[in-house]
Amino acid sequence: GQEHGLHRVEELLDAARGDYMVFLDDDDWFLSDHVACLVSAVSESESARAAYVGIECRRRNNLGMWERVHVFNEPYNPTRLLLENFLPIHAVLFERALLGKQLRFEETFQVYEDWDFWIQLSQLTTLVQVDRVTAVYRISSTSGFGVREDDARIDSGYVALLEKWRSLWTAEQLLAISSIPRLAARDAAEARRVIAMQAETITALRAQLSRTATDLE
Repeated sequence: GQEHGLHRVEELLDAARGDYMVFLDDDDWFLSDHVACLVSAVSESESARAAYVGIECRRRNNLGMWERVHVFNEPYNPTRLLLENFLPIHAVLFERALLGKQLRFEETFQVYEDWDFWIQLSQLTTLVQVDRVTAVYRISSTSGFGVREDDARIDSGYVALLEKWRSLWTAEQLLAISSIPRLAARDAAEARRVIAMQAETITALRAQLSRTATDLE
């Protein structure tokens, strides 16, 4: 079961050696420079003890060809991480020295155990983003994006995650969470403004092109 599997992962973590750790499910894969660019990002950072890269999600289409269906490559936002997991399990590399009572897999979780792990990690260190796609997340009929929308465990799993963390959030974190809708509305308004400006520019260019074509006649 899930709890037995996570217990085995914990045993492997305890047995691991080396300075850095990264996970890889058996149905996903790294590109050739995945680990190297993550190690470089952490070693060159003055404060971050973890780094992550972009992950390309692929699935086989009806012709048997791999097609891209999504890319996880979001800027680091620790507040957003409290509400949404944008870090696939093999996106992150971190210093092994961070493992301890404050960084362990929650063996009682049926889902979202990786999300919970990343939240723990974010409490211990900032994460630096490497703006490159260097690994692949394979989507199949039985896996993909962590939990499928029709999975009955999704709601209870999210409740369990929030039950664990809501009492641990600081006043600063709660304030940051409460500001998300306001910031989203501001960003949407800015996007609408930019689109309107672009539309005006396109209209002006079309008018200029039309006048040029008339002059050439």
